Amino acid sequence: MSSLHYLLTEYCEPLPTCSIQPYKVESGSWGVQTRTHKLPGVRGRTPLSVTLTFPNEWSGPIPTFVLSPGLGAHPTANRYLERHLASHGYLVARPSHRGSDWIAVATRTPLGAFTRSELGHRVREMESVIFALESGELGFLPAEGQMALGGHSFGALTACVLAGLPAEGLELQRESYSAQALVALSPYGDSFPTRSMGIDPDGFSELSHPVLFMSGTRDELFTLGKGSKTHLEPFKISGAQEKRHVVVGKTRHGSFSEIFGWVRKETRVMVNSSVAAFLDTHLLDNPESREYLETGLALAAFEYESWAF
Repeated sequence: MSSLHYLLTEYCEPLPTCSIQPYKVESGSWGVQTRTHKLPGVRGRTPLSVTLTFPNEWSGPIPTFVLSPGLGAHPTANRYLERHLASHGYLVARPSHRGSDWIAVATRTPLGAFTRSELGHRVREMESVIFALESGELGFLPAEGQMALGGHSFGALTACVLAGLPAEGLELQRESYSAQALVALSPYGDSFPTRSMGIDPDGFSELSHPVLFMSGTRDELFTLGKGSKTHLEPFKISGAQEKRHVVVGKTRHGSFSEIFGWVRKETRVMVNSSVAAFLDTHLLDNPESREYLETGLALAAFEYESWAF
């Protein structure tokens, strides 16, 4: 009876711990502007369209993120991430890979766009954007030591190749590029795309840049029946000393690229906050973002039915 009396009169449940809020989940203080530039076509192609998203009235060198969109990307793919980063003081440069954008997929089918030749075109186009940025041709100069590469799906593999992932028969125009970090959204391990493009998944061991991988629990497209775990292989194999992987709950492969102008709130929150924290850490050496990655990211992800490790 004394135990019952204690439960009824004295015992109190401990107060719940405060929820961990995702890092920079809200838009930043900068207004955002977008404009398009044309660069000479690569290997005889039509002029290369490059979309720049940047903070209004920025002056001087700027932290820069060069983003390669995925297969079948439409003109506004990844816009939510680009605008979020720009509002926090980043320039995002995204080329339109005409050989594997939505027009190409509609005419050639996805199977006809995952080729070694197209990977080569994409890599050359990303190199062209980097060269144009470094020369000031695009109207901005990347701040010294503050440039990152990234991409989604086919674009993630493209960015990984520029960061050191070997691809059969493909040589870079430079031995290496002055990027300090890599963001790979839904990169493939052993799968139909990597086999078609001559990429050995074991080559991810050659990646040494700090790298953020992200994928979804329902991220199963073109995985040869292996399912979403295919996207964990690059993380496990990567030789980077500083690497992280965020698995976003209830998120499919296309969810990362803002299909038809829509993306799930949970996906948008986890991508925007995780990428911002990662870039702030490895480009800006921000102690607050580093602390978040080390102690807060896993808890914040759990709040959104996601996992981070």
